[in-house]
Amino acid sequence: MKNFLWNIFSEYLKIINSNDKSIIEILKTKDKKFGDYTSNISLRLSKKINKNPLEIAENIKLFLLKNYQNYFDNITVTKPGFVNIFLSKDLVVKSAMKFNKKNYKPDFNFLKKEKINYEYVSANPTGDLHIGHARNAIVGSIIVKILKYIGHDVYTEYYINDGGNQMKILAESVYYYFAPLAGHEMTLKKDSVGYHGKEIVSFSKKLFDDGFILKGNTEEERIDNLKKISGTYFLNEIKSLLKKIGLPKFDKWTSESQLLNEETNILFEKLKKENNIYEFEGATWIRVDKFGDVKDRVLIKKDGTFTYMVADIANHMNKAKRGFDLLVNLWGKDHHGYEPRIQASMKALNIDVPLEVDYISMVQITDGSSIVKMSKRAGTSLRIKDILKKIDMDVFIYFIVSKAKEQEMEINVDIASQQDLSNPFYYTQYANARMSQIIEKYKMEFSEPKILTSFIKLGEEERERDLLNKMIEFEDIILSINKDREPSLILNYFKDLSKAFNSYYASCQVITNDFELSEERINLIISLKNQFNIIFNLIGIKPIDKI
Repeated sequence: MKNFLWNIFSEYLKIINSNDKSIIEILKTKDKKFGDYTSNISLRLSKKINKNPLEIAENIKLFLLKNYQNYFDNITVTKPGFVNIFLSKDLVVKSAMKFNKKNYKPDFNFLKKEKINYEYVSANPTGDLHIGHARNAIVGSIIVKILKYIGHDVYTEYYINDGGNQMKILAESVYYYFAPLAGHEMTLKKDSVGYHGKEIVSFSKKLFDDGFILKGNTEEERIDNLKKISGTYFLNEIKSLLKKIGLPKFDKWTSESQLLNEETNILFEKLKKENNIYEFEGATWIRVDKFGDVKDRVLIKKDGTFTYMVADIANHMNKAKRGFDLLVNLWGKDHHGYEPRIQASMKALNIDVPLEVDYISMVQITDGSSIVKMSKRAGTSLRIKDILKKIDMDVFIYFIVSKAKEQEMEINVDIASQQDLSNPFYYTQYANARMSQIIEKYKMEFSEPKILTSFIKLGEEERERDLLNKMIEFEDIILSINKDREPSLILNYFKDLSKAFNSYYASCQVITNDFELSEERINLIISLKNQFNIIFNLIGIKPIDKI
């Protein structure tokens, strides 16, 4: 609806010869006395044309009522210059009831569609995925679905951190548990080993039970020979688990080690061409302080080894030359300080493809009284495998999406494992099941509902109008997510939509003695049910039709 109103306000700007459509802002009102929507366009326009905002607002009001009177019940002006819009019943009903057609999809053709590279999850292949990775995976997959629903061409990518010291730490950890079983001498001590998770112990035992022969004459050689097999095993475990939790396949798995082999020469040549690389005190530096970073950064250390930035810069350089309009990364919140380095490096390479970084916070698990302490290295991380033994996957997704991605979140296992309304997951599910019951009852009393194209009696009751008003906000929410890439918006809307339906159900009878009214109201239920199905699909939760 906001876009519809935005287009109307754009027509007003044309007649006053203004091309600055960025001043148009449409807001949903919180108080019905100010209408359904309001705009501060008069206040913003007054600064540009040096005119009283109240006078501008009155002119806009006259323009709207004269040219679009069928769309509005009323237009009011309030100080210091707000234009308040009361939508007509016919417009609200017509907009909401488009969804009574099962395959109806909103038209987002007014939006510029982009080819987007979206990188998410990207956990090190050094063990099982834990619940922090799960939040990244779930949030990322929902954002991708919504961007595709809008019409963007989204290409998903997983960055495999397999080129740094982490793989050596993994190999040492596996060797620490494998060596005693295989009879190898070992100098490693427990407190010097990086990972002690149960999956590390399990994999080490599996290697031994499968008769794996570890080659190498020295401990160092044997550990080196474990790098590839360990990394491959845990990467396959990650792929298997992501498939199990319903994550779509990634379009590309990008290997850090492969990038280091194939892209570094290109990277350094390009930096040299741009005159943004230099030698100082035996190290090789990238010139980035003039591009927004706090200081220049080392790429090659004195001992000739690469810093971790080399592969990250090469990764973004590689993505930029693949023809994307936009690069998006979903990173952990603790990476905030790292973004300026990459942004500045891209400028140093003269890359003009925009990069946007979204951030996501960790998850805490509580049993209602205490928080589960987690450390991947100590082996106390709560793995996705563990949490799914306690909570259904759909419930887990619901809780993950229930807060904005940058907010710290806590999941109470005691509440999440309940199968009644004490668990907020079931609030939308009960509303969905209730709609299914109404439709089945209608079929039993009459016949298969006829899909209507015009409505006369719908929207007269206050709670019915409230529900219809909430339904027409769907596209507004989708457009907000297109801008902010924040999936909690759709779940919050879903809860509000369910609440509006429950209020409607409590005050308005759907199947009445008035057949025409019943026919229109069952179309309302069908339209709402179709909206529910779209939202369930976008979030990745299966609807429950019978509870």
